[in-house]
Amino acid sequence: MPKLLKKAKGEFFVATSDDVLWYSPNWLRTLVEAFQQKPGIDTEQGWIDEWGALGLNGLKDNVTNSGCWPDLLVNKVEYKIKNTWFWGNVVPHTAALIFRTQLLRDLSAFPEKPKYKHYIHSHALFKIMETHRMVGQLRDVYGYEACGPYWTSPEMWLERQKTQTREEAFKIYKQRDSFDFTDTKPQEAFNKGKFQQYATDLYRRTCKL
Repeated sequence: MPKLLKKAKGEFFVATSDDVLWYSPNWLRTLVEAFQQKPGIDTEQGWIDEWGALGLNGLKDNVTNSGCWPDLLVNKVEYKIKNTWFWGNVVPHTAALIFRTQLLRDLSAFPEKPKYKHYIHSHALFKIMETHRMVGQLRDVYGYEACGPYWTSPEMWLERQKTQTREEAFKIYKQRDSFDFTDTKPQEAFNKGKFQQYATDLYRRTCKL
């Protein structure tokens, strides 16, 4: 990320995860257009009326959490600007995050030697939040973040965690939400070339909630 930030020439910097299957069409254009809107917040408390970071929402099933832990949605504010629904006061942690390139540079937001390499965008998020800019997610723009352990081999899972064993990682997941790690339906659908239908059904069920 530090190297990419140095080379970036555009106004916006979009960080994507390496294990995302995109579902919503035109997700990038929607993300940019939403990021250009003013949140419309009260600035008397020292907040800046602009988005510091904005992320997509994630489809969630028994295997994948998509970053939407229950504690991230506490005090969530839902509102609409033009044709886009936002979840304000939600820490974005899913699929794709958008920032202002120059602000990331000014804050030196990506450390050369991050403490946790797999979550390097989290360093930028914390820096952004310290500036009192708004962060949030788009409510209806989805990706499927294939972070469940059954998407990859146990060896790959261990490699990704680095600081944890597979058992320790499972323990954290189970403490924060209930996930069925024996559910292999997403992986089976993917292997059979039928993941689009799986995601479509999941999307329809999600929108009815």
